[in-house]
Amino acid sequence: MIAKITKRDNAKRIVDYDLNDEKQAKLIASKGICTINHETMAQSLSVNHLLHPEVKKYVGHISLSFALQDSNRMTDIFMADIAKEYLEKMGIIHTSYMVTRHYDHNYAHCHIAFSRIDDEGKVISDKFDFKRNVEVCRELTLAHGLYMAKAKEQVKEERLREPAKTKYQLYHILIRELEHCRHWEQLIAALEKEGITVEFKTKGNTNEVQGVIFTKGKYRFNGSKIDRCLSFSKITARLRANLYAYNRSRFYYQQEPHLPSIRLPSGTVLRIPPTAMNASVNHNPADNRNGKRWEDMTEMEKQAVSKGYSI
Repeated sequence: MIAKITKRDNAKRIVDYDLNDEKQAKLIASKGICTINHETMAQSLSVNHLLHPEVKKYVGHISLSFALQDSNRMTDIFMADIAKEYLEKMGIIHTSYMVTRHYDHNYAHCHIAFSRIDDEGKVISDKFDFKRNVEVCRELTLAHGLYMAKAKEQVKEERLREPAKTKYQLYHILIRELEHCRHWEQLIAALEKEGITVEFKTKGNTNEVQGVIFTKGKYRFNGSKIDRCLSFSKITARLRANLYAYNRSRFYYQQEPHLPSIRLPSGTVLRIPPTAMNASVNHNPADNRNGKRWEDMTEMEKQAVSKGYSI
């Protein structure tokens, strides 16, 4: 759930937008609003403005948007209840408001119009609105079990400018390919098909890898700059975890070892440092496929199982 708050100086224009037929609009909640027609609704939002004519932008407007994953839960009643709870937690109380749902997108969303001058003649404060908005959205998302999107999932790439646009494209492509790749060689080949080249930073004059750089078009990014989960060591750990899961599913067949090196298309071989090779992997090493108990294994056997080999 995310919200965007703005202030406007024309109640009629806000009402016309919120109840636009092209957006398949539907009024799902209101308080202190005469709902005969657009004019009476605008008047209801404007009447308290007479108490503070110096306030130019006397109408508040909020858009509440919900994740696509929550669409099936978003009945009109549920959405209206969340909108009311949002207003209360934001301190927008004792004032006229209307909540309108739009159906012009594949995700659920609604709009709230409210009078910024409350029924007691006080101007509703907009101090710290941004901070409060973030806190309230998070609180309601957790309280109602709504989908909590990762920061990068919320970004609308089509609105980004370069180089940010390429950065987010790299993020999504890498996350997708890391779902199934088990070795760096596989990942490099998969990324080449997407027009992405991979370079490795090495330690001094050695062949020990210290970092990774991804290039798409004319833009280059360190993996950790795209996202912290895409550093060289984190990607290596993810590939190792994928290999472990793959080998677990093939315990009657030939399995793939996790080699401590990367062979580039040019034939160059780079060494994966022990810090990356020993990065934690989410699995239970005691769950050996061939039935040998963990406590009965030698230290060498335990190390082999932890790295994805079968005993």
